[in-house]
Amino acid sequence: MKNELKKDILESFSGYLMLGLITLLFNFISIRLLGSEVFGRFNYGFNIIAFIMTFAGVGLKSGIMYFFPKNEGKYISFAFLFNFIASIIIAVITYIFADDIYLKRMVPLIWILSAQQLFLGIYSSRSRIKTYFNIQAILGQFITIGVTVLLYYIGFRDTNNLIYASFIAGFICLGLHLIVNKDLFNRVITSKTLIIFSLPTLFSEVMFQIMSRIDAVMIGHMTDKTQVGIYIVAAQIATSTSVVLLIFNTAFAPKISYMYHNGQLEELKTLYCKATRILGLFSFITFILIIIFGHLVLKFYGPEYEIGYRVVVYRAIGQFINAGVGSVWLMLRMTGKTKYQVYGTMAGAVFNIILNYILIPIYGITGAAIASMVVTIFMNLLGFILVIKIFKINPYIKNKKQIN
Repeated sequence: MKNELKKDILESFSGYLMLGLITLLFNFISIRLLGSEVFGRFNYGFNIIAFIMTFAGVGLKSGIMYFFPKNEGKYISFAFLFNFIASIIIAVITYIFADDIYLKRMVPLIWILSAQQLFLGIYSSRSRIKTYFNIQAILGQFITIGVTVLLYYIGFRDTNNLIYASFIAGFICLGLHLIVNKDLFNRVITSKTLIIFSLPTLFSEVMFQIMSRIDAVMIGHMTDKTQVGIYIVAAQIATSTSVVLLIFNTAFAPKISYMYHNGQLEELKTLYCKATRILGLFSFITFILIIIFGHLVLKFYGPEYEIGYRVVVYRAIGQFINAGVGSVWLMLRMTGKTKYQVYGTMAGAVFNIILNYILIPIYGITGAAIASMVVTIFMNLLGFILVIKIFKINPYIKNKKQIN
């Protein structure tokens, strides 16, 4: 188990590193070719679509990872069929009610993005994370960049360029994922248990998406689309502070389920404590580097992006706390305690909307960053307290009753 976890963490690290670097490259090329307004308009629509696609996922990614150790993918075909039907329904509703022409054109991404998340759940459960990132992070992103450049020289120099590039890359990646995992797709076996487990998780994921994406959407409504582009770039830089947590969670999630179902709760608590201390240390080092060099990275994108430095600072503080408490919500969700995450994320989502509504008109994108920082700290400290109370552990305090 330990060797397998180390392998998955290393694969996640290399995958997320490549994804982060290629994403920054994609942002740079898009901004230079198409301009900040087009880049901001695309990201405004993309954040809305990414939020909506959560409903199409129906929480099935978590359901797949939770049940995979027990049934080895028995319900995979059913999960994807359910996702496809839900995606069509939600896409039609979105198309009817959307008042932005570019948002209407982006609705196919609802199915593409949600299906990609389901495949990530499969790869994590099968300890094949490297394969996922080779397809999604490396090949997929380079295809997107290549198609963006090609379409630019053909004559597509508006938001349609990035939309069509996302379609082409998305469909190619989904096809490759299907080929790699074709052994799991056979006859459809329905499962009420899978849906019953996934639905509460869906609510948590929706609330999480509100917390993580509502700021960009509200900036687009209250200011202009150029500000959205600046905010997105600054937020991505700040997120580097907690990338170690994202890497660890990708490998850790299926291991939590496996250890929990096999009665290895004490070993699970030990692993969480040790990992959290390491994550906190690495996150602190990254936080310092971002504070020092964040301004220079923003300047690389253009002089207008330098105003995003305060966004980098405030959001990096929140992400440092996020990584410092470890995989708290993952521990609760993957051990069947989803109700705590439902209540917690609901409170965080409402809090985030209120703060953004108050602060964005006064401070602009800096106000959105302050709101994100406050809510991120609140949510993670809440999760940390719940883990301490439920599992009787604290990674930063040693006592006789606690396993370290």
